[in-house]
Amino acid sequence: MIALLLLVFLTSASVIERFSASAQTAFVETERTIRPLNSIYVNPGLATTAVNQAMNTNDGSIIDYALRFQEDPMNQFRSKDEQTCRLARHPSQLDRATMAPTGCGWWFVPDGLSIGTLGTITGPADNQVPIQHPTGTWYWNLNEAARMEDIKLCKRITLCEAVTPECGWCDSQGHAVPVNSDGSVKYPTDDSGSCNTRPFTGGTCPAPPAPPSEPILDTNGNVVGEKTPPAPVSICAPRNGKLTRECLVALAMSRGCTPSGSLHIMIARGSSPTESDRVAMDILSKANVVTLTPDLYGNGSLSVGTALTAYTSLTNAMVSGQTNLIRQAARYLAVGGEEINLCDVGENEMGPFSPECLGRAFREVGCQASGAKYPLTNAAATGYTWGTIKNSYRTLASSMFSTDAFVQADAIKDCIGTSYNIFTQV
Repeated sequence: MIALLLLVFLTSASVIERFSASAQTAFVETERTIRPLNSIYVNPGLATTAVNQAMNTNDGSIIDYALRFQEDPMNQFRSKDEQTCRLARHPSQLDRATMAPTGCGWWFVPDGLSIGTLGTITGPADNQVPIQHPTGTWYWNLNEAARMEDIKLCKRITLCEAVTPECGWCDSQGHAVPVNSDGSVKYPTDDSGSCNTRPFTGGTCPAPPAPPSEPILDTNGNVVGEKTPPAPVSICAPRNGKLTRECLVALAMSRGCTPSGSLHIMIARGSSPTESDRVAMDILSKANVVTLTPDLYGNGSLSVGTALTAYTSLTNAMVSGQTNLIRQAARYLAVGGEEINLCDVGENEMGPFSPECLGRAFREVGCQASGAKYPLTNAAATGYTWGTIKNSYRTLASSMFSTDAFVQADAIKDCIGTSYNIFTQV
């Protein structure tokens, strides 16, 4: 048996090696010029020269396998995550092939902002997601994720006046529940999302239930009659032409704001905006996202509808804001978080950028404020992306170690401000 296997091996080996000179030349040329179907996946940024050398044929022929090299998509989770999954405000906005091994799933956070993120059936690809949002749960089944998110979003509506087309008011629950387009309960078999009456979906809200009558007692404690307390009114009934702080808080929370958000704190405490609050509000106002006037964080001289529109724009911007800075400002005001970093901008965002941010980036690469090219203004950076500007600073810093003495001397002067006379060097 061993002899038979050895014979087969030797026979097959000799067949493989029997190339004529012309056949070998044709084979190598084909490998050089035609991209084969069987791609070779490599990690992003891999130095492929060494891979080519390792894979070259033993007979001295040089084949450019780089034609086959393709970056492994599994190593690009973060970029795809930002471009697709993270842009969804609801699981219904996500799309994934039925049998796809990877794709967008939903990290459901019951007490905060849920997020769409790339992953597999076992969990999110970004292992920081569970750490950053420890109360969350992974949902690969997007229909289940949608049910959980629908119930959560409606349950936070504790005012009949704040109902949406997706959430109808349920008196027996004391909050809104998910409804279909015809107003019927969307999840009748789910205790958290059901209602024993048809939910109210618009128009004039039903009056709150009348309180029970109170007995009237004589001096001896005998019941001699009964009195009816005043009919209750909604907390959003205007007082002296204004919405109460209690109403504004409830309206803001119905659209996703939380007690840890700066907006909630301003409304509840009646406090004025801090400097960080003003920075965040200025970012949103200049981007035409929403202008948070004093009426919205305390004064209350506006309608319920106007307030709801503003709060909705604010919370939507947490996910769908056009830039990272806008999303950061919206999150800070709506749900809380770190104070605004005006220099936390995306690599592809266009200037102009503030001189303060440019100066910080200049110093972060090792250059100093004494450098001849320290950005005192933003004039030289106008028209470039943030990534391009930072790369130019990195290039300048690395040029201080150039083997070209003239390039090195210029870079040292431009980066740290020290004159370097190459003619005095040994």
